[in-house]
Amino acid sequence: MFLRVFGFLACGILMGTLAQSGLARAQSDPAKEKNAKVTGCLIQGTSTDQFTITDNGKTYDLSSASVNLKNHLGHKVTVTGKVSQEKASEAKTGQPAQHIDVTNLTMVSTSCP
Repeated sequence: MFLRVFGFLACGILMGTLAQSGLARAQSDPAKEKNAKVTGCLIQGTSTDQFTITDNGKTYDLSSASVNLKNHLGHKVTVTGKVSQEKASEAKTGQPAQHIDVTNLTMVSTSCP
């Protein structure tokens, strides 16, 4: 009887520990997968497959495997995608830029103000 109670207790503690470690991972992962939607003038970045957009004074480095950003250079666009921190533009601004892996693009205007 004692062994059975001890086994249930040990199993409960183990399951609680595993559940909490899974919860901690689940709580930290969404920050890495944060989505953003920004609007601004699309300009060429530092290489042929890198682009930049500024929205409300904040600069974002853009890239995409699924959206042809090059076709919209000089256009005012709204882009949506996953955000991550990046140091690519740090030399230019002194601050790490946020990088967006663009999954969707909507053209707002064919010219920038």
